[in-house]
Amino acid sequence: MLKVMSKKLIRKTLDMIRELVQEDEEEEESSSSDADNQEEEEDEAEEVKEGEEKEKSEEEDEEKVTYMKFWKSFGKSIKLGVIEDTSNRMKLAKLLRFYSTNDPDKLTSLDEYISRMRDDQDTILYLPGDSKESILSSPILEKYKAEKYEVLILDDPVDEYTTQHLTEYEKRKVKSIAKLDVKVLETKDKVAKKKLQKLKAMFMPLLNWIDPHCKEKFKTERVALSQKLVDSPLYIFTSEYGYSATMEKIQKAQAFQNSDKTPGYMLAKKTLEINPGHPIIKHMLKEINDRGEEEMGKEAHGPQPETVEYFDLLVHAAMLQSGFVIEEPQQLAGPLEKLVKVGMGMSRDEPSIPNEFSMSEDEEDEESESEEKENDGLYNVGGKAPEDDDDE
Repeated sequence: MLKVMSKKLIRKTLDMIRELVQEDEEEEESSSSDADNQEEEEDEAEEVKEGEEKEKSEEEDEEKVTYMKFWKSFGKSIKLGVIEDTSNRMKLAKLLRFYSTNDPDKLTSLDEYISRMRDDQDTILYLPGDSKESILSSPILEKYKAEKYEVLILDDPVDEYTTQHLTEYEKRKVKSIAKLDVKVLETKDKVAKKKLQKLKAMFMPLLNWIDPHCKEKFKTERVALSQKLVDSPLYIFTSEYGYSATMEKIQKAQAFQNSDKTPGYMLAKKTLEINPGHPIIKHMLKEINDRGEEEMGKEAHGPQPETVEYFDLLVHAAMLQSGFVIEEPQQLAGPLEKLVKVGMGMSRDEPSIPNEFSMSEDEEDEESESEEKENDGLYNVGGKAPEDDDDE
């Protein structure tokens, strides 16, 4: 009996929420049609009357319960319902709302997203992150925007839990562009594929050096040339399976999380992709080629030490952009400090020297007297000096 009652209550609640959604959609259509009619009207008197009617309608709208107001209050509950309620998952998925690169200031539904998808697109794309601003400034969004691919912005910590359970919607896969399994931007042209193969052969000396270097220092799985970067030199992607960078950070922040018990296959698998068109990457390749195998020897099998330090700085920056946490911040702070010194025209290893002053005896006496007065003032703030307590 209780199961039947709960099913009916859930069905009734979903129907009421859908009614709110339909009312919002109808109001948007009517408001857009009203706006078109206003442009065509030329009579000023009628426009004044319509303005007064609009003000009244806006006041009435404020009293109404709209779906956007409902979403702001209970959006997390809808997302949790997608995670937990398997029988009503698709119904609840229709109620989800996210920001997107199409209009970062307006929430959109998954159905609206699908209606704007490109003809050659079969995947719903999203990018998780700490905030909407940080996601919009991500370097991997550059090419998706240029190619007119819309990407959903997931700035709520519960969003990625939701997408893990909602892997498919309306026969379309739901995938993160921060993972390697998204192939939307990969070229299918035979000529472009041949060019990519030539690029790989050209950059092989650099890839052969970066791969072991980053495996040892940054625990990456592999390194590859990127087809997804425009202006950034490199970026760190994660594998299809296991945690993303954002999810790994959320898991580590849990109060009772024990990292020693986390299965190894669930940890984020890092893949470093480099941009072959970036001047920094080109310079590193040229430096390795110029040194040559004979000159490098066994110990110096890469670029100059300063170049290696700057490259590590870039990898640390890429980790932050990708959502990873730097375990040892000093590895970022040290090279950054040296870079600032060089930028200011100093030596990279310019030491810190204490400031020394020569003071006369009169200045020393004045300094000691002023210190005594300051100390007396500090004690007198409370009302009594320590000497007064001893006298009592």
